Amino acid sequence: MRKIVGLALAAGAALAAIAPALADPQLSAECLKMDSLRATANSYKLLADTIGASIRKVVAEENKYFARFNAEKTITLSGTVKELHFRAGSDTIARFAPPRAELILNVVNGEAQPAPWVIERSPLGWNSKTLTPGITITVTIHPLRDGSNGGQFLTATLPDGRQLDAGRPATALDPAEFLPTRLRSLRDQVAAADRAVAEFQRSGGCDR
Repeated sequence: MRKIVGLALAAGAALAAIAPALADPQLSAECLKMDSLRATANSYKLLADTIGASIRKVVAEENKYFARFNAEKTITLSGTVKELHFRAGSDTIARFAPPRAELILNVVNGEAQPAPWVIERSPLGWNSKTLTPGITITVTIHPLRDGSNGGQFLTATLPDGRQLDAGRPATALDPAEFLPTRLRSLRDQVAAADRAVAEFQRSGGCDR
């Protein structure tokens, strides 16, 4: 949805920029070319700004997400798998935010009833059959800082001795590495469009 809105805004900006020229048949071909070049540059800038703002929100969200876990502490839990499900990372910018896998593990801790723990990780390499309800596993996690029953998945040992790992590095996002190729391409196009406008102006430009 955000992409569609961004494209619509960019198209609107481009049309608004060239509309005066299109409406006035007396304007020279040079003026029409100038308006077209400026509209192209403005459209690329708007798209780049829209995508860049979304990425900054995602990076901030991911950093906030990882800050919930105590990366300096590791604990081991044994319990029975209750459920494994998958969800999107963000309701507001779900197009960019990565999904999550959530493991609900019933852990026996000396109380009458097992305590459910919510253990999160990237879903890469996992599906609904990776951990099926009812099996007993041992997991290592980074616990939540607030002390509630939850944490970030590190490893799991299955009943047959096999181990599962986290699937990807458990670190916050680096904005420099997270920038999509599309955004870098748009920024290159912005620079090229600005150069085209400047070159046209140096060559004489529009006579109005």
